[in-house]
Amino acid sequence: MKAALFSLLLLLSAQSFAINPFGLFGPDNFDDCVLEKLKGQASSPQVTRIARQACDRLFPQERVLSERLESWSWSLNDYGILTINATPPSKYTITSLEIHLEKKQCGHKYENLIDALKDRDTVKVAFEEGSSVATKKIRQDPDQYKCAIVGTVRAKRKYN
Repeated sequence: MKAALFSLLLLLSAQSFAINPFGLFGPDNFDDCVLEKLKGQASSPQVTRIARQACDRLFPQERVLSERLESWSWSLNDYGILTINATPPSKYTITSLEIHLEKKQCGHKYENLIDALKDRDTVKVAFEEGSSVATKKIRQDPDQYKCAIVGTVRAKRKYN
């Protein structure tokens, strides 16, 4: 009797996966979610955009932030610990950013791009989920840097 009941449950669960390849509880990643939302829909850019937005709520995607940070600051201590404090626009949480550390004062005019790049080191700093402060150990001499410029900022959209 127990073996028959177990076989029946196994058969039913196998059929449910055949009907819904995304599992018993829906999709488990962004791409499967989009596919599920688009199933049976007429293909159009608007429908795809709406499906992607809906799935981004369930599985937030990291993206390059095109908006400016609301505020940011940096410090570099004698031990080479770079600290970044950054506030993104309110609807985003920062995942990482690139900081360009420069050996000359901010606003220094270089004669050519090669000289400018020689005086610049780029550091990628990762942020913990929801944090606005991140630190990173710098291997170079911290006293040589006079300026920091924000490069690429990556973020995830927040949904409340």
